[in-house]
Amino acid sequence: NGKKVIVSYTENGTTKNARGYTLTVIPYITVGEGTWELVKDNSQLVGGDKIILASVENGKAASKIVTTISTSYFVDVDTTFDNNPNTYIMELSGSTNAWTFKNGNGSLLGTDDFKNVEWDSKGVSTWKIDIASNGYATITSTGTGKTAGVIKYSTRTNSTRFTTYDAAYTTAVVLPQIYKFVEKSESDAAAKFIEDWAA
Repeated sequence: NGKKVIVSYTENGTTKNARGYTLTVIPYITVGEGTWELVKDNSQLVGGDKIILASVENGKAASKIVTTISTSYFVDVDTTFDNNPNTYIMELSGSTNAWTFKNGNGSLLGTDDFKNVEWDSKGVSTWKIDIASNGYATITSTGTGKTAGVIKYSTRTNSTRFTTYDAAYTTAVVLPQIYKFVEKSESDAAAKFIEDWAA
């Protein structure tokens, strides 16, 4: 309130202020007290889970989506995978072989090409998830052709990011992991109270 917003863009090397624009505010999904746990089996996923995408070996998690002329991707951020993962929380819905990822606005994550993930994409917005016992998750769009991208983490210098790639593409990219939020139970809260009281 009371603040001025100026949107500018560059055209033919000249910076100009936009005469009109639309601002869309997307609320973040938040969680209460609990822990983030690595998902190691498909059976651990249920509709309504709050999840994050991560690359454990690189200490990174997926954050907001940015779009450029040629690609659209999740920016990566540092995380320690504790109670404050500093990342973008999504809500899982749907079912096996047709999962959806929702943001705080109810928009669905989709893709219509390789190196492209978007909210409310014009492409496919359902995903098949296969999780190995070590936690590596193969998250594949249920589309065909280029829309059948797999979400991977790029480790390239100056191009680290989470986005979709061809399933066979392995150069400097790794499969991500999924962490789900597990809310602290009432018994956990009681035990913590007793521990604090004793201290």
